[in-house]
Amino acid sequence: MIVSTENKPPVGGIGGSIHDWERSLDPWHKDAFVGVPIARAQIDSFANKGERKSGWLALDSWGNPLGFVADGTEMKDAKD
Repeated sequence: MIVSTENKPPVGGIGGSIHDWERSLDPWHKDAFVGVPIARAQIDSFANKGERKSGWLALDSWGNPLGFVADGTEMKDAKD
């Protein structure tokens, strides 16, 4: 399956602790760190670059974010 606004990843698609998914922008993109008081070189060492993608933020049972899957990502369907 291809992840999109209409096709969210299957629950458990990236690990057993996923409870639900929520629409989000990439939380690891460099633009997410604007105003954060760390050196630009540190941000550039780990942050995603290019156009900031939309996708699905993985949430656990308490609503804590666990991961992110961008639109356009191909994933194995849970039914397979």
